[in-house]
Amino acid sequence: MEEVKFGNQKEQKTTNPVRDGKYFSRDTDARRRRTDEDFIGKPEVEAKRPFDNDGVYECEGAMEFSTQKDRMTTSMVLIVILLLVVTVFGAGILFYGQLESTANISHEESARTRTLTDKLHERGQRARGKPNHKPRESGTSVPVEEFEEHIRRLHANDGLLFSHEYNALSPQADFTWKASLARENMRKNRYISIVAYDHSRVKLSPIQGVPGSDYINANFLDGYQKKKAYIATQGPLPETESDFWRMIWEQDSRTIVMVTNLEERGRIKCHQYWPPEGARVYGDIQVTLKQAVKLSDFTIRTLNLKKANGTDERTVNQYHYTIWPDHGVPTSRSSLLNAGVGRTGTFIAIHAMLQRLAAEKSVDVSGYVMSLRRDRNAM
Repeated sequence: MEEVKFGNQKEQKTTNPVRDGKYFSRDTDARRRRTDEDFIGKPEVEAKRPFDNDGVYECEGAMEFSTQKDRMTTSMVLIVILLLVVTVFGAGILFYGQLESTANISHEESARTRTLTDKLHERGQRARGKPNHKPRESGTSVPVEEFEEHIRRLHANDGLLFSHEYNALSPQADFTWKASLARENMRKNRYISIVAYDHSRVKLSPIQGVPGSDYINANFLDGYQKKKAYIATQGPLPETESDFWRMIWEQDSRTIVMVTNLEERGRIKCHQYWPPEGARVYGDIQVTLKQAVKLSDFTIRTLNLKKANGTDERTVNQYHYTIWPDHGVPTSRSSLLNAGVGRTGTFIAIHAMLQRLAAEKSVDVSGYVMSLRRDRNAM
């Protein structure tokens, strides 16, 4: 164990927090205490990206696809896809304790599951040291016509095969995260064990004379046949809100997807980084709230950005989803489909797999999650 000091606070940190798979709060102040209750595999509470070349995310375009023969079948498949992604990210921990339990699984099903698991492990080994892999290179893809049966098989025996698949997605801890561990940057991390890999981290323009000013706990993630399609980052802290807006401006992101409430179960999950009304200056960027439309499941905010001493203005849309509990699923399945997101990693996986489904009529959830974990730890 090594001791980590933050001001007058002291806390214990393991020598390899990433491999431990646990979340440690970075201070012991009751107002800022954070625990491991953030969801498994998706600690970051924001996802933002310039979704296309024009900086616009067209949700309808991603969702409007179906076979000519049977639109109902496609709708069922979409539901199953979303539920699978949720289960892969969230339910794996629920089934983890059942790994040693006995189950009546046929030889054929067990053999197929072992094959998929072995391929995931092999791909993980091949990918070490290769951060710019192609997410599509997969031996675990499932044709759309077989997907429903695939899910039924995974659900059998209290989801035992889900746990096998989940545990095959072992985090890759072979990359470096030196910037996250730099003394001047450690206070910028919401969780000590949630780091930004050096090879994929978002680098801000450095401020002269300010050590670590290029650092923010955020990583680029590849999408479907598109490099750096997304940025995944933690919910801003009070001391990093200006860095957050600096990143939005420098990356020309026009869409922010926020998938947490500011506070959940009495714990602060994200600092409010936008003005409740009017305008506010964050660093050298002025952010003005133009409109807020509150719906039953989410709020859409229209924000205007401009440099404090400049004339260039940009419009950014924030989609703030509020119905997804930290360790569960929405009570309404229709809300899930209409919103199109879960937590950060789930949202990204759903969006990428819907694009693949439309183009290739197949999905590879496990393979894609593996690719996400090679660009940001604990995804």
